[in-house]
Amino acid sequence: MKRQIQLFLLTINFFLLSATLTQGQVNLYTVSIANGTALEDMSGFSPFFFGGQDNTASTVQNIGFNFTFNNVVYTQFSANSNGLMRLGSTVVSTNAINQLTTNSDFPKISPYWDDLNTGTVGYCGMKLIGVAPNRKLSVEWILSIPKNSVNTGKFQVWLYEATNVIQYVYNTGMNSNAGGYSVGLAGSPSDYISVVTSGSSATSSTSFDNTTNSAAITSGMSVIFTPPLGCVANSTPLANSFGNSTASQLNWIPGTGNPTSYDVYFGTAPNPPIVAASLATTTFNPGALAFNTTYYYKIVPKNSIGSAVGCSVNQFKTAPIVEYNVIRNTGISYSSIMGTGIPATGWRNGTNTDDNLSTTQPIGFNFAYQGTTYSNFSLSTNGFITFNVGTTNTGGGSGVYSYSNGLTSIGGTLIVAPFYEDLVCQGNSGAQSSLDASMKYSLNGTIGSRILTIEWSGMEIYNNPGPNLNFQLKLYEATGELEFLYGTMESFNGTFNYLYSYTNGMNGVNISSPSVSGEYLSQLTANTRNYSNSSTALLGEVPSCNSSIKFTPGIYTPYVSVVSLPVNDLKTSALHLNVNSAPCTELCGTYYSSIGATASVGLAACAGGNADDDVWFEFTATNPNTTIKVLSGGNYNASVELFNSSNTLLICSDVTLQGLTETLSPTTLIAGQQYFIRVYHNQSGAATGQFSICVSATPIPPSNDNCLNAISLPVVTNIFTTGSQTIAATASTSIPSCSVSGTTPDDDVWYSFVATNTTEVITVAGGNGFNAVVQLFSGTCGALNAIQCVNSLGNGQTEVLTATNLTKTQTYFIRVYHAGVGGGTGLFNINVSTTLPACPETQFQQVQHQM
Repeated sequence: MKRQIQLFLLTINFFLLSATLTQGQVNLYTVSIANGTALEDMSGFSPFFFGGQDNTASTVQNIGFNFTFNNVVYTQFSANSNGLMRLGSTVVSTNAINQLTTNSDFPKISPYWDDLNTGTVGYCGMKLIGVAPNRKLSVEWILSIPKNSVNTGKFQVWLYEATNVIQYVYNTGMNSNAGGYSVGLAGSPSDYISVVTSGSSATSSTSFDNTTNSAAITSGMSVIFTPPLGCVANSTPLANSFGNSTASQLNWIPGTGNPTSYDVYFGTAPNPPIVAASLATTTFNPGALAFNTTYYYKIVPKNSIGSAVGCSVNQFKTAPIVEYNVIRNTGISYSSIMGTGIPATGWRNGTNTDDNLSTTQPIGFNFAYQGTTYSNFSLSTNGFITFNVGTTNTGGGSGVYSYSNGLTSIGGTLIVAPFYEDLVCQGNSGAQSSLDASMKYSLNGTIGSRILTIEWSGMEIYNNPGPNLNFQLKLYEATGELEFLYGTMESFNGTFNYLYSYTNGMNGVNISSPSVSGEYLSQLTANTRNYSNSSTALLGEVPSCNSSIKFTPGIYTPYVSVVSLPVNDLKTSALHLNVNSAPCTELCGTYYSSIGATASVGLAACAGGNADDDVWFEFTATNPNTTIKVLSGGNYNASVELFNSSNTLLICSDVTLQGLTETLSPTTLIAGQQYFIRVYHNQSGAATGQFSICVSATPIPPSNDNCLNAISLPVVTNIFTTGSQTIAATASTSIPSCSVSGTTPDDDVWYSFVATNTTEVITVAGGNGFNAVVQLFSGTCGALNAIQCVNSLGNGQTEVLTATNLTKTQTYFIRVYHAGVGGGTGLFNINVSTTLPACPETQFQQVQHQM
C-alpha cells in the first residue's frame, strides 16, 4: 500500500538578521514514501570516480548552497563507493560495515550502504540543478549490487536548498542483496532513522538500527526525509535588545519543517497572550509601543502536521523618551578651555577640516544618557558629538554624522548638538594642526561630580570664512545634565550672504522610519527654550553671544510663546548706542533684529525700499565725522537712515545687497546733539531680521594708507611688526591687481623692505576676522610692477609669500589688505625674513593678549 506525506516546498526570502541555531534531532524527521519518481538527468555531471573502484571515497565537494541538516548549516560533503555520503569538511571513510549507529562518519546520509564496488561500468558523481533559492544537489551512484556481480543498480540522493528535504530515488538494478544493506539518516549513535525496505514500500524506526535489508527495491520508489517543524530560526527585535523603536515590528525567518502559518504571542507580561492565530506572513505589526517598556513575544510555526513545540519567549525593551526640562540664560561668563584642553587623539576622515568625525574619545566617567551609560564619545567638526562610537561613518560625504544637520536621519543616533551646521575649522586648511587648534575637551572636578567640557573654537561655515563661532557642550556626571554654552558667536560680518540652517538638540538610541515623537528633542525657535520631541526645525538665527541652555532629565515645562514687538519698534523707544572711538572689531553686543517690527507712520523709505519692519536707535554725537556701519545677516538687505532730533532725514544708504554692509559717514554732526538711526529690511517683511550696528568716530586712515608712506620693515627672523591694521584704510588707485581673483583691495596698507638676499619670505599672520592678501611689487610708487600675490587660506590664518630672484639692496613694496569687502577686523602682524619665522600664529596670539 502506498504511503505518502505531502512534501511542502517553500521559497524562503531571507532577511538580513543574525542567525542563532539550536541543535535538532534527526529522529524527529518525517519519513514518507513515493513511487513513480524518475531520476534527474545527470548530463554534464561532475564525476568523483569510475569503474573498477572498491572502498574508494571522493574528495570533499561543495554542495553549491547552504544546506541545513539537523539544524546545522553545511556547505560540503563527500561520498564513497559503498553507497554512503557524509556532510561536512571531513572526507567520508570507506567503512563497509553498514551500521548507522557506528561512532564515525556523522552526519550520515545512507541511501544504500553496503560493501559494494563500481564494477566495470559504475561511477559516482554530482550535478547542481536549478537556480537560487530553489537549487537541488543530485548525487548519483551506479554500483554492483551485490558486490562483484555483473548487475548494476542506480540510485540518487537529492538535497533541496529551499526546504532542506533529503530524498533517495531508486532506479533499475536494485536487486535483492543477501549481504544486507542500510538505508537511513544518522546524526549521532543515538539519533538516527533506520528504514526497512520492501519493494515499493518501507517502514522506519528511530530505535532499531536495521543493517540486514535484503529485499529488492522497486524502480521509481523514493524515500523522503522532511525536517521536523522547528521554531523560527531567528527573529527581530533581537532577544534582550535595548533601545528599540516604538514602531518596531516582529520579523522572523522560518525554521525547519516547512511551516505554513504562525501563531504570534505578544504583550508586556512574561507569558504573553496570543494576538494573531495562523498568520500566513513572517511579519507582525503590534502597533504603537510605549517608550521605555519591556515587551515579550513568541512565534510558534504550524503546518498540517501540527505546531512546533518548545519555542522560547523573547523579550526586548523600547528606547526611553528623549525628555528634559530646559532652562536658558543670557549674559553668562564664557570660559574657554582652548589653552588647557586636549585635542582629539584621532580623526576618521584624515586631516579634513570640513566634515570629519573623531575616533573614540574618553568622557572620563560613565555618563547617564537615555537609559544607559556611556564612557566614550566621538566629536564632529560640524558642531555635535555622538555616543555611537561604533559607527563606521567618517563624518564625510552626505550620510549620517556628516553635514546633514538633522536629528532624524536613520542610523544617526545618540547625537548631542549645540550647533549642528556645515562648519569648518578656521581657514579650512585641511591640516592636523587646525583640527587640534579648533576643538578640544577637558575634564574637571572630583569623582562623582566631574564635568566634561567640549569646545569648538573659531569655527566658520563651509565656503563662508566670515563667521567666528565659539561654543561648548558640558556633560555633568552627578546629575546627567547637559549644557550648551555660547561665547563669541559672530555669525556674519557684512561680507557674505549666508542663510544659516542648523539644528540644536539631541536624539536617542533609535530613530524610526519615519521618525516617531519622543525619539529626539529639537529647538523650534532660536534663542528661546522652545523645544519639542514631536517636531524638528532648521534654525536661521545663531545663538546669542554669552548665552546658555541647560537640559535637566525630567518633565519638560511647556514653552509659552509670547508675540511682542521689538522694544525699539518706535522712535520714541529708540535703543541708545554709544559712540565708539574706533570701528567695532568685536561684534558681540552689536547684533539686533527687526523681526516683528511695524512700519513707522509718515516716513518714506530710503531709495524706494519697503520700511515695514523698521527699528530705531539713537546716539549723542562726539565728533562731526562719524561712521555708522550696519552689517546685514543672511538674506537681510539693510537700509539705514540718519535723522536729527527734529526728525529731519540727513542721509540714507541702501546701495549693497543681502548679507552685505551699509555705511553712513556724515561729516557735519554737532557734538552733544542727539541723532536717530532707522534700520529695516528694504523688501517686504523682515527676512531673517538679523543685523549688526556700530557707531564710531570716523577714524583717521593709518599712516601707511598709500605707497608713498610705506612703513619700512627690517629683514629679520622671528620679529614681527605687531599691531598692524587696515582700519579706516582707503583703496589705492592705479595699482596692478592681485593675481588671486575675487579679492577686494578697498582697505590696503603699504610696507617696504630692502632685500638682503635673493630669496626673502614675507609672513602675514591675520587676526580673527581678517583674511590677509599679500602682494609684492618692484619699482617705485606710481610705477609699480606686480611680482607675486598670495591669498590661499582664510580668516585668522597665516599667509606666506616666498619671493625668489630678488636683487640685493633693491627696495620692494608690500601691499596688505582684507580679501573681502571692507577691512574685516583689520588686525594682522607682518614679518620679512630670509627664512620662514617660527610659530607666527602663537606670536600673534601673545601680542593680542598683551594688547
